[in-house]
Amino acid sequence: MTRHAERICELANEAAEADEPDIALRALVELRREVDAFVAVHAGRALRAGRSFSDIARALGISRQAAHRRFRDLAPRRRRDRTRPLVATDSARHVVRLAREEAVAAGAPVGSEHILLGVVRTDTETTRALRSSGVTPERVRAYARGNWDQRPDDRDAGSLRRVIKRAAQIALSRGDRALSVQPLLLAAIADPDGGAKRTLSALAVPAAVIEAGDRR
Repeated sequence: MTRHAERICELANEAAEADEPDIALRALVELRREVDAFVAVHAGRALRAGRSFSDIARALGISRQAAHRRFRDLAPRRRRDRTRPLVATDSARHVVRLAREEAVAAGAPVGSEHILLGVVRTDTETTRALRSSGVTPERVRAYARGNWDQRPDDRDAGSLRRVIKRAAQIALSRGDRALSVQPLLLAAIADPDGGAKRTLSALAVPAAVIEAGDRR
């Protein structure tokens, strides 16, 4: 039996057997304090065990708001998420800068084909795998000029944001600590604007080459 439980029993017995009302009342006041303290002990245990304030409120016959006000200091502190945010590698940042340059030169919003061009213009394992299959900046640009007849006003200006967001999801899903070039390439190929996908398909690039890469 805990100290609280023992004291509650003693005070209850003292109040019940008291001959004088004032003695009984003093015992009951102290008993109430002990009971309240014992309730708090069990409320804290319940919160640490994963019970909600609503669960405690139902058990005590009070409102959730009352339970929260009374026991909120007993709730375990939430641990701050110490997961470091995903950061881009220098090579990935360079790809984005080059993609913007290519889009400006083409007079169009950044599309997935421009991201592909940015990838091909960097020097990483991913780039070398693509170049070994004949994917060069010149060939990508030539395909773009000859096969994409969309006017700049018709282009989807959201491709770059979508690709970066999707690339981050890919990197996180495979446990990477940084956003590298290969997830950018995979995200560009999957982008709905279809530019990068059509280019690599036209150049007959094997899937194994696309999936090869490093984490730079």
